[in-house]
Amino acid sequence: MRRLPPLKLSLPLIALLLALLLCAAPASADPQQERRVALVIGNGAYPTAPLKNPVNDASDMAAALKRLGFEVTLLRDATMQQMEGAVREFGLALRRGGLGLFYFAGHGVQVAGENYLVPVNAVIQSEGDVKYGCLNAGLVLAKMEDAGNGPNVVILDACRNNPFARSFRSAEAGLARMDAPTGSLIAYATAPGKVASDGDGRNGLYTQHLLRNIGTPGLSISDLFMNVREAVVRDSAKKQVPWENTSLIGRFSLAGQPALSVPAPAPTAQQAAAPAPQQTAAAKPVPTGQPAQPAPTKKAGMVLQSPAEEELLRVLEQSEDNPARVRVLAEPLAAKGSAFGQMVLGMASKDPAEKLRLITLSANQGFPRAMTLLGMFNLYGENGKSNPKAAREWLRKGAEGGDAGAKTQLGEMLFEGKGGPKDPKAGERLLLDAAQEDPAHYRTLVNYYWNGVFVPKDEAKGFGLYAKAAEAGLADAVSNMGGFYERGDHVAPNNAEAVKWYRRAAEQGDSNAAFRLGLMYEKGRGVGQNDSEAAKMFRQAEDSNSEAALWLGILYENGRGVAQDYAAAAARYRKSVELQDASDGKHNLARLYELGLGVEKNYAEAFRLYKAAADQGLVSSMQAVGGFYYDGKGVPQNYDEALKWYRKAAERGFAQSQYNLGVMYYTGTALTQSNAQAYLWFALAAAAGDALAPAARDEVAKKLSAAELSKMQAQAIRWKTITP
Repeated sequence: MRRLPPLKLSLPLIALLLALLLCAAPASADPQQERRVALVIGNGAYPTAPLKNPVNDASDMAAALKRLGFEVTLLRDATMQQMEGAVREFGLALRRGGLGLFYFAGHGVQVAGENYLVPVNAVIQSEGDVKYGCLNAGLVLAKMEDAGNGPNVVILDACRNNPFARSFRSAEAGLARMDAPTGSLIAYATAPGKVASDGDGRNGLYTQHLLRNIGTPGLSISDLFMNVREAVVRDSAKKQVPWENTSLIGRFSLAGQPALSVPAPAPTAQQAAAPAPQQTAAAKPVPTGQPAQPAPTKKAGMVLQSPAEEELLRVLEQSEDNPARVRVLAEPLAAKGSAFGQMVLGMASKDPAEKLRLITLSANQGFPRAMTLLGMFNLYGENGKSNPKAAREWLRKGAEGGDAGAKTQLGEMLFEGKGGPKDPKAGERLLLDAAQEDPAHYRTLVNYYWNGVFVPKDEAKGFGLYAKAAEAGLADAVSNMGGFYERGDHVAPNNAEAVKWYRRAAEQGDSNAAFRLGLMYEKGRGVGQNDSEAAKMFRQAEDSNSEAALWLGILYENGRGVAQDYAAAAARYRKSVELQDASDGKHNLARLYELGLGVEKNYAEAFRLYKAAADQGLVSSMQAVGGFYYDGKGVPQNYDEALKWYRKAAERGFAQSQYNLGVMYYTGTALTQSNAQAYLWFALAAAAGDALAPAARDEVAKKLSAAELSKMQAQAIRWKTITP
């Protein structure tokens, strides 16, 4: 006989219930009990470039969120004043605690690295108008951060084409990446710098798949957006890749967990002997039909008793999508009174009453996991009717029987005071006990103390618990500890410690940790500089980490740590683009096509790649595009286009483009000749380190009057780079 290990199931009828108990992180709070606030905005009636789907998207999203227990404020075709007012009210609502969600569908633009959500009454004639005529998305994040509430989610289906692009000097496509405040997640309909589809049906492509997944019980927030990303990438033929930026510490599900109406636990022998108060029928346990069982010990019900039970477990462990096979094996076991068989057969049943009856039989025999299931059923009662008090009792029994899922959920209830008095100390003991079996259970405690959920905020204690999770081997915690030490976040900066943690995570298969460790070797931080070791780590991560592929390509191109191999470099740059549409990968691959290194020389392909990277905001590629237009390489010669791209890069501080712009002013190419403007750009280029610029600056200075020269020198001193 052997102890029952965690079950790994894919059976459609039972997977959600077991996942509830066996997932790596604890279940979220009851969506019917937890406070949830949402602000949903859909703008489509724009005078310029109207959109047909955002109002539908927002209306459907609002309806879905209401079904999930959110207090929803919905704005359709909102003005600037309405949007600003709603965001401020949203921020005030968040201060009362709970989960916050902000959703916007419509036009969004980025200017100077800031994201703006466009109201329907916006009058935008230039970039400068955006700041005052559109809602800065950072205001939403600021309100969330100021509120200090529980987890927050921001969803931006606002990456359509910029309707004002012709009026802008330097507007970029799509939205810029924003940093998610601690305890929050920002979801974009497509990758930063890219545009999303408005959709051909009722909903946009992204929101269409979000609506299909958001109501799935038990689906974690990370898996929700993973499912959406996979569907959008598939349906867009890889043209649209949704993106998230997250600083969430714990896990939760927007849809909560599947639910059934459940009886309260059976009374103990001592309780049965005492005079019983009046109870409703719903509070009584379903009769077991079995002889009275002795009080279960801690191990009762956790040991498989027969080869038949072993065979049933084997089928479940193999994740076979074969419910018929499960029933064939479970039915005779259940008929013989097997608690394990009764529980599995109950979970496989399509009849809610039969499901409940069988799981209750198992629980009344002392099977801890069945007790835990009944506790969860009581907590997430059918039709929103729950019985937290009964849930506590069943979960207490399951926890006493050793079930980690029961310990976790009961611990959360004790922190929150759900179903009885608050007892954070007892809740902490239960969660720490569960974490001994699975360090993922540390996440809940980290979230509570780090963010001040149900207990006073204590980041130091939260970080200490996170460190314990890392010491226990929790994969993401191990990797993140490396980042904490590298950045000096919550600990003193220590590159040697960062290397230690990155190495441990890399040995566990974490590709990001392998990449970071490779960079530590490449830079000689916390470890001796070693290009060979850097290449080794980049190679370990290259198949799933775009930056690792890019850096490995750089090493191959330069023959550092590996034999110089331009073809291998090109392959890695191409891989970095395939993995994450990396602008640096496009630029480096374009350079190889331009020079004919590792690939056949192809100016047209080089230009295409440079242009794609420039459209994503890579300044060095803007310079390259300007050069191709100026020289007529891979594209017809066009000085006007060359001037435009040189100016975009020059305004962002790129020295070579500043020099080239100075040359065009000096020669009067594609613009009015101006020695004064030529001097300005030569002076800026010289200050930025361009080798040719000092001589050009000094030469053109001779052509200026003292007054002109003084004016341009002062302007150069005041000049500021436009942040890309």
